[in-house]
Formats: sequence, C-alpha cells, structure tokens
Amino acid sequence: MIYPKHQELMEILAYDPDSGVFTWLQKPNRNIVIGSHAGWVGPDGYFRVGINGKKLLAHRLAWLYMTGWLPRNSIDHINGRRDDNRWSNLRLADKYEQAHNEGIRKSNSTGKKGVYRNGRSYCAAIRNRGSEVIHLGSFETLDEAAHAYNKAAIRLHGEFARLNPIGDLP
Repeated sequence: MIYPKHQELMEILAYDPDSGVFTWLQKPNRNIVIGSHAGWVGPDGYFRVGINGKKLLAHRLAWLYMTGWLPRNSIDHINGRRDDNRWSNLRLADKYEQAHNEGIRKSNSTGKKGVYRNGRSYCAAIRNRGSEVIHLGSFETLDEAAHAYNKAAIRLHGEFARLNPIGDLP
C-alpha cells in the first residue's frame, strides 16, 4: 500500500493524538468539507481514510503523522479496539506480540482466553511465540483456569498479555 509522504500527510490532514481523530485540511474532492472528520470504520473494524484513491489504515497514518516514518512491523492497539487510534493506544509489535494481545476467539465457548472445557473440568493452555502450546493444567472452576492462564500470560507475554477478567483469586 502506498502511503503519502509525511509532509503531504501534514498538509492534507490534521490528527488529534488525544482523540485519534483525523480532520481534513484540504478538500480531496467536492463532497468533503474542510474541518470535517476523515475516514470510516471498515467491516474488519479498522478505521480507514481515503487518500489519493487508496483506503489507508488510520493507525498507520497516525504513526506516520506523529513520527515521520512508517514501521515494517505491525502497530498494535493496546486496548484491542481496532478503531481507537489515540496515540496513547498505539505501539509497535511483531506478529506474535500482536497475537498475544488479541481477545478471545468467536469459537471460544468458555468466554475466557486460553480456557476450554474438557468433560467436567476446565483446562488452560497458552501459546508461546506462536508455536509451542503449553498446557497449564486442569481445574475445577472456570476462574481457576482463567487465573492460571493470566499468570502464564504475564510471565510469557509481558506488556502484551491480554488478561481474563476473573473473581477474587490470589
């Protein structure tokens, strides 16, 4: 995807790092009003802005706007919301770090990341750097299994760990 140069971006769009909103400084076409919000949320949940006929990812535009360069790596949304492009919510990540920060999959029936049902017990497992699956054990309750996952996620994934909400376990 061809992104504009930093200077060109600064001339056509303004970016508010506190809100993550882009606004038009120039009229890219007759339907756009200068000062109006730029972009839309696509079906994949990512915010995009149309520039020079290209549908560009707003989080990558924000990075370019704030730093003057585009990374080869992914840009991760810390809170997991793909349409939240506040500067404080963006960070560089490799594909594994980004995967660690993903929420639970739609196919997950327990509602807890890294936890699945096995008969009458709950099992916890975690993936390390995308390949090795580490089984964390079998537990009587959902919260115990979620707690085991959380402890392993903090140890293995650090700041990229997406934790399960659980009750008052130690």
